[in-house]
Amino acid sequence: TGGLLATLDIIGRAQDWNYGCYLEAVPDSDILHVAAQWSAAKVLSEDLLDQAARRVLRPGDSVSGRVLATGEPLWVDDIIDDPLLADPQTVQALGAGSALFIPAIAGGLSVGVLCFLGHEQRVHEPAQKASARGIGQQLGQFLRRKEAEAALQASERFSRSTLDALAEHIAVLDNHGYILAVNQAWRDAMAGAGPHALRALEGSNYLTHCDR
Repeated sequence: TGGLLATLDIIGRAQDWNYGCYLEAVPDSDILHVAAQWSAAKVLSEDLLDQAARRVLRPGDSVSGRVLATGEPLWVDDIIDDPLLADPQTVQALGAGSALFIPAIAGGLSVGVLCFLGHEQRVHEPAQKASARGIGQQLGQFLRRKEAEAALQASERFSRSTLDALAEHIAVLDNHGYILAVNQAWRDAMAGAGPHALRALEGSNYLTHCDR
C-alpha cells in the first residue's frame, strides 16, 4: 500500500490532479475494489474518502473496467457519468472534469487500474499516453514483486511453524555446517542447558561447536 500511495501522490501532484486511486482486480472474480487512494489537500473530506474506499465496480460497468479489459491507457474528457463518481457529493467536490486511466500491466495482463480525476477539462497531449503506458508497466512489475515477496514470507512462516510444532530438537545446516534455522524445542534446550553446554543457534557453525 505504501508504494501505491507514493505513486498516486507523485503523479497526482506532478500533474495537478484532484483525486487518484488504484482499483485492484480481485482474483477469480469480476470486480474491482479501491486498494489505495489519494486526494489533494481539502478536496475530499475523510467521509467521502471512506465512501470511495468501499465502492466495488464491475469491469463492464465503468471506464475503469473497460481500461482493465483493453490494457490500454485512456483519457476521458468528462468523467461525470462513470460509476466511480456515483456519489453526488463526490461529483460536487471534484467537479466534472477530465480523467486519466492507466492499467497496471504484469506478465502481459492487466491487474488493476490507476485513476486520476480533475475538476476541469484539459487538453489531451498524445505524449501522455506513452508516458502512462510506461507508468502502468512499472507499477505492474512492482506489484508482482510485492506479491512474490509476500508469498515468500508466508512460505517462510509456514516452514518455521512446522519446525516449531515438532518435539524433536532440529537444526537446519548448510553445506559448511552453519545453522540456518532451529526449532523451538532446540531453542528451549539451549536456553535450559548449563553454562558449559553447547550454544548452537542460527548464524553459528555447528561443526565448530562440536570441536570444542
